[in-house]
Amino acid sequence: EHDVLALGHAGCGPSLALGLAVGARIKGDKGYFVSVIGDGSLTSGLAYEGLSNIIAQNPRNLMIILNDNGMAISQNVGWLAKWRGQWLPHLRAQLELDEDFQQFESVTEALAPKVPLGPLALSLGRGIKSAIQKTLIPEIGHFWDEMGFNYLGPVDGHNLNELIEMIALARQYSDKVPFVHVLTNKGQGWAPATEDPTYYHQPGPLKPGEEKLTYSNVFSQALLDIMQEDPSVVAISAAMLEGTELVTVKEVFPDRVFDVGICEQ
Repeated sequence: EHDVLALGHAGCGPSLALGLAVGARIKGDKGYFVSVIGDGSLTSGLAYEGLSNIIAQNPRNLMIILNDNGMAISQNVGWLAKWRGQWLPHLRAQLELDEDFQQFESVTEALAPKVPLGPLALSLGRGIKSAIQKTLIPEIGHFWDEMGFNYLGPVDGHNLNELIEMIALARQYSDKVPFVHVLTNKGQGWAPATEDPTYYHQPGPLKPGEEKLTYSNVFSQALLDIMQEDPSVVAISAAMLEGTELVTVKEVFPDRVFDVGICEQ
């Protein structure tokens, strides 16, 4: 009912959401569109093409939600991965969701005409609010702010009430597209998937007692043989070390196996 598109490639969500949002605006429809993108997908250059166009168009009927679980199929790689776990989500989120904090600027706007130097007082109030936010915002949040989004979060994605409140708050922003940073754990809710999120990303069917060699098993062993004979051979994976069994090869040749993240292009 709500998921308009389901695709097999990562990174294209922002572009598709922008097309839907702009199309709805042109037709006069009142729909609101949400692009949920994972931190793994943000290793794809395609994602930034879409985000850049969103900033240029600045639609008022679109929201970006970053589902940050530190994973693609396996552990995420690249610049975004280093920010994982370097902030306290609850403190920042609780402050943003606090009614008094939300009303701080509106109170100063109401008081400005009634006091001497009203515009200065309003500017000071906005500055104080902004300073508090920037003190608690993770450095990665400044990146999205500078890019041109209204960054909100990070928020605990497994706290449904808090998440709903944050999304409702984001809907109130009209000057810039809101960017809601959500922290989650891959496999949350089912112990086997939580303990081994890489395997349970897409487990294949297996009958009890049945073990067969896969194409990936054969490929990795053949590649190992080749790399042992030829030191000039390297292996490159696009966030698929496990799926291609290159994780085994990387254990033997850690400096000759490269995981470059999701590179859909």
